[in-house]
Amino acid sequence: MCTSTSVSGKALVLVIDGVQGKAKVAEAVEHGFTIVETAKGKTACIKYEESELF
Repeated sequence: MCTSTSVSGKALVLVIDGVQGKAKVAEAVEHGFTIVETAKGKTACIKYEESELF
């Protein structure tokens, strides 16, 4: 099964997990960090740390 998502004007992060055979698309924050955490070689979670520019 294949699904497609289109988000105009947004930065997207594509995470490909070769161990689990999965792929995930996540939206990156506008200002800050998008952190992909792994455990034992597998994708565990995606964390978002957003900040504000002055």
